[in-house]
Amino acid sequence: MIISMGEDEFIVAGTGVVVTFESLDERTEAGIGEINQIEKNKGEWIRKFRMNGDQSHQGRHLRIPVDEFDIQRVTLYEYK
Repeated sequence: MIISMGEDEFIVAGTGVVVTFESLDERTEAGIGEINQIEKNKGEWIRKFRMNGDQSHQGRHLRIPVDEFDIQRVTLYEYK
C-alpha cells in the first residue's frame, strides 16, 4: 500500500515490495531524501529507525523484504 501524504511525502506499507519513484517532470529525476521506519503508538506516528544510503540503495528505491512487514515514511526530492 502506498499513501500520498503530500507532494513529496509517502507512506509505504507491506511486505516483499520494491518501490522506485519517478519525477512527473521529464526534465528532472526523483531521489529519496529520507526513509524512516515508523509505527503507530498511542495514536501518534513514531519514528523507529532512519534508513541510511546503503539501505535505500543510495536513494534510488525503497525495499521491504519478503519475510518482513514494515511501514516506512519516504520524503523525496528532485534534481536535474
